[in-house]
Amino acid sequence: MIDRQQRGNTYERLDRALANDAWISAFPHSLVYHLPHIKSDHRPILLKTRPTLNVPRGRPFRFLAGWTEHANFKDLVSSKWRYSGNMAVSLSEFTSHVKDWDRDTYGYIGTRKRQLLRSLGNIQKAMDQSTSRRLANLEVEVRDELENVLNHEELLWRQKARCDWLQFGDKNTKFFHRRTMQRRKFNCILALHLSNGEWCSEQDILSDEAVKFLENLYGENPSPMYNIPSNIFPSLEEQDIDFLKKAVTNDEIKKALFNMAPLKASGSDGYHAHFYQSQWDLVGGAVCEWVQGIFDGNSFEEELNNSLIVLISKKECPDDFSQFRPISLCSVLYKLVMKVIANRFKVVFPNYIFPEQAGFIAGRNISDNVIIAHEVIHFMRSRKGDKKWLAIKLDLEKAYDKVSWKFIEVSLVAIGIPKRLRKVIMNAISSSPMQILWNRVPSRSFKPVRGIRQGCPLSPYLFILCMELLGYLINSEIKTGRYLGVPLFHDRVTKSTLNFVIEKVRSKLQNWDARKLSLARRITLAQSIFLAIPGYFMQSLAIPKGVCDSLEKIVREFIWGGSAGNPKIALVGWESICQPKTCGGLGFRHLQDHNNSFLMKISFNLVSRKDALWVQVQVRNMDGRISFLSLFTRDSARIFGNIYLRCGLSFVKTLCGLLGMVLQFVLPDGSWNIDMLHIWLSEDILKRVVSIPPPHLDGGEDRIIWARSGSSSFSIRSTYWTLKENSWRPKDDNWKIIWKYQGPQRVRIFLWLVTNQRLLTNSERSRRGIAQSSACQRCDHNLEDIMHVLCDCLMAKEAWMLVVPPEKQSRFFFDPLQTWLTTNLSCHLKLQDKGINWSCLFRIMAWRIWKNMNLFIFQNIHGTSFELVKASLSWAQNFESIIIKPKVVVIFSGAQQHCFENWIHLSSDGAVARMFGNAAAGGVVRDRDGNWILGYTHYMGSCSPLEAELWSILDGVLTLMNKGYKRVKIQTDNLEVVRLLSTKDVVDSENTLLKRVKRLLYSVGQWEIKHVPRECNLTADQLAKIGLSWQTSLRIFEVPPDVVVTAFLQVKAFNVS
Repeated sequence: MIDRQQRGNTYERLDRALANDAWISAFPHSLVYHLPHIKSDHRPILLKTRPTLNVPRGRPFRFLAGWTEHANFKDLVSSKWRYSGNMAVSLSEFTSHVKDWDRDTYGYIGTRKRQLLRSLGNIQKAMDQSTSRRLANLEVEVRDELENVLNHEELLWRQKARCDWLQFGDKNTKFFHRRTMQRRKFNCILALHLSNGEWCSEQDILSDEAVKFLENLYGENPSPMYNIPSNIFPSLEEQDIDFLKKAVTNDEIKKALFNMAPLKASGSDGYHAHFYQSQWDLVGGAVCEWVQGIFDGNSFEEELNNSLIVLISKKECPDDFSQFRPISLCSVLYKLVMKVIANRFKVVFPNYIFPEQAGFIAGRNISDNVIIAHEVIHFMRSRKGDKKWLAIKLDLEKAYDKVSWKFIEVSLVAIGIPKRLRKVIMNAISSSPMQILWNRVPSRSFKPVRGIRQGCPLSPYLFILCMELLGYLINSEIKTGRYLGVPLFHDRVTKSTLNFVIEKVRSKLQNWDARKLSLARRITLAQSIFLAIPGYFMQSLAIPKGVCDSLEKIVREFIWGGSAGNPKIALVGWESICQPKTCGGLGFRHLQDHNNSFLMKISFNLVSRKDALWVQVQVRNMDGRISFLSLFTRDSARIFGNIYLRCGLSFVKTLCGLLGMVLQFVLPDGSWNIDMLHIWLSEDILKRVVSIPPPHLDGGEDRIIWARSGSSSFSIRSTYWTLKENSWRPKDDNWKIIWKYQGPQRVRIFLWLVTNQRLLTNSERSRRGIAQSSACQRCDHNLEDIMHVLCDCLMAKEAWMLVVPPEKQSRFFFDPLQTWLTTNLSCHLKLQDKGINWSCLFRIMAWRIWKNMNLFIFQNIHGTSFELVKASLSWAQNFESIIIKPKVVVIFSGAQQHCFENWIHLSSDGAVARMFGNAAAGGVVRDRDGNWILGYTHYMGSCSPLEAELWSILDGVLTLMNKGYKRVKIQTDNLEVVRLLSTKDVVDSENTLLKRVKRLLYSVGQWEIKHVPRECNLTADQLAKIGLSWQTSLRIFEVPPDVVVTAFLQVKAFNVS
């Protein structure tokens, strides 16, 4: 717009082009150009629905995840996969076979889908004329095949959409397709400024200029390499060198591979981790042999070490090459080798990297440095006098891309990385050719001479090592007045200080059109954003209440489909939504209390992590005045004095100082002297004492723990629960029935609304004053409440009559709502004629009845009860086939290969009485044929379920070690215990019991910990429950007690079968 009334010109864009999602899906490559204005203020708009861009040709091969779901794919891998020492050749040959198989057998998903839809339509037309069993069976077969094709289509678009937060269950093909098109359009580079300042849109020229830009970026910049003093790094200790030098095992390789995200973008070979994970039984041997060969001195094949570079925009509208971030797409096998090394570095590096480096190092938090920066700025602002202070903020431009390979090698030598491992690392870095994936087409190849690849698992550790050698590390952009995104320069944190956080959450949610997402999807999305963005700032700042209220309001409006100035009806109040799921809520958190949990973590770390750099800064800044907790050791603490036993009883105070130390109440075998404690303590206090692990050398030095957490380590979750538990409703097992269901999230959210009696029926609408009548619009009944819609309405009743057995119908149609729900949701009987779990079918049918009612009212779509039942049965069969898939049994072994002939089996379990909190442990030891060796039970008083499980294992291990057994397979039905005991760094856990068990398992003999189903652990469960009723100290059974004989024989028969 040209302003002719005043001097100068005023420019404002008046001419725009708008399009909806349907139009963009129809013309995904459309572009809008603004042409020069000549005789008017307006600029003509040119819309090109088919721009003259080069059609991508020569795109690299990409493995499709859907192939692994095909029934014949396993046979293809078994017959065509061959490994003869050269992995690149093997993959190339297998790729040729896969392409032929895809063309001849798998085919194009879209074509198969159209053919099946056409066949289904023809069958249904024929059935409209005359029904027959043959046509009905044929319809079922075609429906099943179509469902399989739709699952393949969903997986295809899910793989392309790069969207990980959605779960399987809903057919999200349209969403994934739209997401993929948007991502491709955003990543497509149409025009840029060249180095001479000219604007260029020729794709061939741009691709060549991009290669030149990266050749310059990764080109050597000559700089002197000074001699580095040998003592600049602490040398690796002998045990760490031995750990890095030890041979790579098959278990180590498998663990590294299965820790990879299955559907991340693949490298130049086209295979992602999902292929190797799903076909591990067929290709795992070759993969392990190849990886071990690399560590034995073999070189990387150039085809597997080739990296595809993807240019990711660092701003919304980049206009030159410097505004892109080069990300390397490495082959899975290359990343596998690097991840094996990275996993070892992860264990070793925390002992040698200085505390200033807070990122990428296990056990450290990058927010610690924010606290240090706050303290430095506060110190500078509060100091008086003439002395001036200066803070300098530094940034490293293209830090990863400009790291010298020579400097990396010098860093590896300085810290003492073994020579063979250095050779593998430098060979992987320096032998890699690169290609730019320019608009999905590879460019010409070039060779870098410096830099490390963003996307390689080892790159963060190499970068840390180089920055450690230089003496400083700054690894992200710093905005004015902020450090790591957190404001520094402020007097008091106010709402205006953190207004940008509110806008960030609002813009993130506004990017998703709430009207196009179901309630279940809005809830899932809100949960992923609601705590993630503000949670980062809560780790180091006290967030004002106004900020928390504004954020909660934004999320509330989004959940119910509203927006600023356009609120929607909230079916359930925010206070109810913030209740735990077991109390009728959705598990959202009040931000104010969530923030307080983080602040309590700072306070806890202030007294428990005295060696942390930020704590030392705080102490020094406060002149050493932080000493509000004095910790007594096991040698100085008195049993009734200090803080060892907080009974709060008056008579305890009179005993302080009269009785001996804690160690005097411990027997030589390491257990409490119950007889002596009985003299002084009542039963309820004694229960608390015996549940505390007695002092033991395996426990390490005494330290501060967080008692409200089962692991004794501070956790935000346990702190939040402690702050809020008094405001929560009583727990109800009926809610567990809803949330344990593994079907679609939309069905679970629907049942949550039903149980809360918040479905927007006409009676509810009338109660809220938004409807004049509460009558049913379908059958004219005078009251349309939840029970009427889901059970009593004519169409609903007809549908239920088709599936509810006749003998059950009298009760089914007369129970009140809550009884009706509880009875049917907890009924797991199989329908004899359909083979479907009743609770699964009930959930889906209730949801479809509600959906059909809404389709009838708002879209005038009439569905029959027969169609509703048929669709529900199909859904139930599909979801039940997913739900009943067997759980993966996780096995962790201390030895590499075992011959189990001379091994014995220890089954352990813990039991906790819900009403009184009493706990006991039990276990049984069997030989390899399942015969009884011994059993035990042990009453522990009051403790958590996790501690009861650990006590059970500890009792069993100590008993077997005393009897001379050193080859034991431990079995437990608690997967959390298996995970904790299988992680090596748990030796440094805050939990004394956990530390003691770990030290025993790693010290003597060979032990294996294995997760088993509950059906295989019935004997140990019965023995633990005996301990609850008998309430005795550790008791050994040489023969099975009568009350466990039946369970013992059942488990023995189960294991034999």
